[in-house]
Parts: sequence; structure tokens; C-alpha cells
Amino acid sequence: MKKHSIKLTALVLALVLTAALALTGCGSKSDDSDGATTIQIAVPNDTTNEARALLLLQDNGIIKLADGAGITATKNDIVENPYNVEIVETEAAQIPNILQDVDYAVINSNYAINAGLNPVKDSLVIEGSASAYANILAVKEGNESSDKVKALVAALESQQVADYIAEKYDGAVVSTVENPGDGYDASVDYAALAGETISVAASPTPHAEILEVAKEILAEKDITLDIQTYNDYVVPNTVVEDGTVDANYFQHTPYLDDFNKENGTHIVSVAAIHVEPMGLYGGKQTTLDALTAAPTEELTEIPDVGEITAKCIVDYLNQPQAKDLIARLKAAGVNMDSTVQKVDDRFAGMTFVLTGSLTRFDRKTAENEIVLRGGKASGSVSKKTTYVVAGEAAGSKLTKAQQLGVPVLTEDEFAEMLK
Repeated sequence: MKKHSIKLTALVLALVLTAALALTGCGSKSDDSDGATTIQIAVPNDTTNEARALLLLQDNGIIKLADGAGITATKNDIVENPYNVEIVETEAAQIPNILQDVDYAVINSNYAINAGLNPVKDSLVIEGSASAYANILAVKEGNESSDKVKALVAALESQQVADYIAEKYDGAVVSTVENPGDGYDASVDYAALAGETISVAASPTPHAEILEVAKEILAEKDITLDIQTYNDYVVPNTVVEDGTVDANYFQHTPYLDDFNKENGTHIVSVAAIHVEPMGLYGGKQTTLDALTAAPTEELTEIPDVGEITAKCIVDYLNQPQAKDLIARLKAAGVNMDSTVQKVDDRFAGMTFVLTGSLTRFDRKTAENEIVLRGGKASGSVSKKTTYVVAGEAAGSKLTKAQQLGVPVLTEDEFAEMLK
């Protein structure tokens, strides 16, 4: 026989569960009726940014969305939620203000920067720079080819702006302009524009800051750039639609498309300037520990741990005193791994559930035989269960196995598999 190292949770779970029941009561932190800890994550409440936030959470294994949910996904499209996440829909601009009231928050980079957060350094998870949500310069349909608009586009697509973005934001904002120019468009009659004013509505950060660079470029041609800042995602579009300003710079194309559809507006993109990777930030939680602890379904794979017990364990493991206890146990030299003598690997990757009264084995012996052959003995039936071994008077576990289509073995059939 060979030695095999198996992750041992029994010691820690015993200590933690005892402490949980004694100190906190099962699920005392929870707002959820079944006793499980609820992890609150704030996300933007507008359609496209909420979907973008949910896709970020899915990409990092925190939730799973229904197939095809895509850029219109909402919290109702969540089909798997192993960490019992509660999605808190909030106006995007207000999320930094409630960060300390939730466990985590997904924040647009412009609002994060404006709140004094560094998206690269302070986020726990961040989108890649290849995000499809590039921020655009937008104008009223029909004005795309005006000299004012072309002059502003050329200034924003300049090397000066690209260099400013790279130096100022250090990866928190990334230019999407592939071939930056000198700031001017040869087709524009700049002499005719001299003395004119181009007005643009923008978010304060980083859009208005970037526009300040474009303003200097246009000033060289005696053109004034009037930068008007707004802290919401609605007015910058309405003032373009009604002609109050010439352009806006604050949004990405999926948001604009949704806005036009919902409001009957006629605003179009004329240039993609930069991308702001959306990030997940810690609020009450300062690390991802609460989202990387073993979820309930994994804990039920441990012998004699059912769903209720598993939820209690998850609840307690997310609390500071539990993390401190485990850290002190490790520091004291407690071994978190166990070495057992293993027969072979015939049950590797398999999960067995024992139910009913067994006559040839006692339950502990049967579970040990499974583990010694590389398998797992679980206390509950799920889609991941490989076999259910049914003894006499098998009850609800047998019924659930039959409903899920899990193969059921008699005790004799199980014994044959052990030979």
C-alpha cells in the first residue's frame, strides 16, 4: 500500500463547529432564512453595467449565469450561487458611498478613481484591458461629420492624450486608440472654427481630465473646449439629444444602445477613446477569503456533514474569530493534512452516499473502505453523487437519488466493488 495525502478538514471543522455553536449560534450573522451567511455584493443598477458586473463575478467563479444571459444579464439570471451572494443593485455613482456597508462592490473605474481608489492597486479583481466596454465620444445623429466633432475626435485620438492616459492612470484607464495622431484632422477647416466653442458633457474622472489635454490641443487653433461635468449617466445624453451641448464623453456603446432604446434618443458613437476596467472592491471584507472558502456543496461531501451543518460551518468560517482560530492553530503547528494507508485508486473521483440500515458493514467501516480506495463518502445526494448505496429502510436520500438519476447499489453490489 502507498501513502496518500488527503485534505483533512475534520479537526478544524470540529473545533470551528463547536465554537460556532457555542459562541454565535448557527447562522447568527445571516440575513437568510435558512441560516447561511449572505455575502452582499453591490453592483450598478443600470442594465448594461449590472450585466458587466455579473459577468465579472462569473469570470471569477463567484456565480454562474444562465447560458446566453450576456450583456443584458440581471441577478435573476444567476443559476448557481455557491457562496450565497446577495446582489445589491445600486446607482453606479453611489456605490463608493456604500462600500463600507456591504461585503464587496463592483465599481466602474471612473467612480472608483473619483472616490480616491486606485483600480489597479485597490481592487481585489479587475477586468482585463481587452474589455469590450470602451468609453466613447458620442454626438446627436446627423452631426458625426461636422468640423467641430471631427476636430474634437482628432484631439482625443492624439498621441498627447494616449501618453497622458498611460502616465496618469498607470493601467487603471487604458487608451484604445490604435494609431494616435498629432491631434489634428487634415480635412477640418480650422481657420473657420477659430473663435468657436465646442461643448462636451463628461464625467469628472477620468473623462474631464482627459478632455483637458484635448482642450490644450484645440486652443492651439483658437478653439475653446467647454467641458461640462456631470455625476450621473442620464443628463449627459439628454443635453446632447436636445442640442444643449455638442457631444458627450462618459459611456460605453452597450450603455448608449440601451439608453437610446429605452428613451427614444438618437445619439451615436463617433470614436472609442479608452477603457476603464471594472473592479471588485472590498467593503466589510478586505480580502477574497469569504468568496474562496469552501462552499456548502463541497462541505457536504465530508462524511456526516449535511446541508444544515455545512451552512453553519460556512457561516462561522466567514467570521473573523474563526479565521483567527485557524491561523493560530496553524501557527501552533497543527497539521492540516493527514496521511492514510490507501489500498488503490479505483474510486478516484467518485462520491458515495450511504443510506438505510446496512447489515454487512457498519457505516464508519463502509465509509473508510471508500476513502481507502480513493473515493469520497458524502452525507447528502447531489448531481455530483456517483453512487448511492441503499440498505434496508432507505428514505429520502434514495428518493432524491432516483429523482436525479443517480445509480443505486445494493449492499451486496457495493461489497463486490470492494474486492
